[in-house]
Amino acid sequence: AVMDSVITLKAAIKVTEDLEDMGFEGNPDRFISGATVAKDLMKRHYSPFYLTQEQHEFVWPAYFGGMTGCLDIDAMREPVEDMIYGDLDGAYNASGQKLEVFKWSSVEWLNPNRTLDIVDRVRRNPSEYWKYGSLHVEVMGDFDNLPVRVGTCGEGGTPSQSEGLVWARMRNYRTVLSLGDYLHSKPKTHVVLKGLMVKRSEDDHSNDCLFDMTARERSKFPKRINGVDVKENYVPNTWWKLAGNTLYGSFANRNGKKRETSGKWFNALVASSITGAIRHSMWTVNEASGALYNDTDSALCTVHGFQKAVDALKPLDIGFSNKTSDELGKHDIAAVAVIQGSKRYALMALDGTFGAKCHGLGSWFVYIDGKVQSVAHNEDILKAVWQFNYPEVFGDPSPDLLSLSVFHKFSIKTLKVANMVQEYARRQWDIPLSEITKYGKAGNFGM
Repeated sequence: AVMDSVITLKAAIKVTEDLEDMGFEGNPDRFISGATVAKDLMKRHYSPFYLTQEQHEFVWPAYFGGMTGCLDIDAMREPVEDMIYGDLDGAYNASGQKLEVFKWSSVEWLNPNRTLDIVDRVRRNPSEYWKYGSLHVEVMGDFDNLPVRVGTCGEGGTPSQSEGLVWARMRNYRTVLSLGDYLHSKPKTHVVLKGLMVKRSEDDHSNDCLFDMTARERSKFPKRINGVDVKENYVPNTWWKLAGNTLYGSFANRNGKKRETSGKWFNALVASSITGAIRHSMWTVNEASGALYNDTDSALCTVHGFQKAVDALKPLDIGFSNKTSDELGKHDIAAVAVIQGSKRYALMALDGTFGAKCHGLGSWFVYIDGKVQSVAHNEDILKAVWQFNYPEVFGDPSPDLLSLSVFHKFSIKTLKVANMVQEYARRQWDIPLSEITKYGKAGNFGM
């Protein structure tokens, strides 16, 4: 305990010095995360603009996150061969920079004719997208490819909070779409009712583009020079990388139990325009390459399709890089891939190198080599899970690993779970009711 205390104290002193060296002005008694770093930067360098309630309520239905999942039902049934995992280069940062969101200061309503004129202009010249990327369009009619919110059905059978999006065929449907989503909506008979877009003028904010600034500052502190580690650059390099990667979250920050209380810099138009631009880029990839899987800003596609995606993104000036090696060591191509669904896929190189994700296994554990280890984060066990289900693709699993007992780890965060734990303790060990409050306390966890 003494050793832990000394290490914690020394670490806290060092972290405090590093934060102050980087100009951090946040409260010293607060938990420091990527979000607090970005918010501190925003506080020092950004003068925000806000939407009116009418403008916010117009834009809000168009705001979605990333799209993730399998794009071809056949790829869920059979393994696919010779695949590349591609990734948009700096998706959030690049979109924020190209849209120039830090200059935005006001918006304007557009009539249907002007709205359609802008859409046609972007269709004819895709490189114009960034000039008009803030456009949001209210539509009514029939569409073959619209983003639609998906809810979960709770215990009472009624839909609860939004859980994400699917792309659906909709008829006689009225909604608001970001420009990117409208371009890929495959519209049939429909009408455009009106638009809302940033108004560009000489009165635009003179804020620095923090996406650009963080990238610029980071480039001053390379971690390696001529193959040699530069240790004194580690902290500033990591700081500016973290600050840049978390800026978008400041515009999208919402708090409260249902995330309906806006953060200080929350702006639905900025957030929706950035995520809409990323979905536009990904649909450009999908339509050009015939991609089989998406995860927000990345796609799994064939070798031939990958090059088509790279070429299709050139008018948008967005790069698309081969990141297969992130999953498969030094390999640039997966000889075989199995796609199950969102964040559930496995890749294997020609020499048998294996890489996979299996969302949902992170809180399942085994006891192995004297340690409790997560099924999702132990490479051998994760591989055994995929081998058990696909032995004809990945080979037979180790019998020793298959015989391991698996247990679930849960934390107590709600009254419902606390009551369940207390009831279990009472029944399992016949604990008297007078002592039952010792069990199921918030913050505890069990197996």
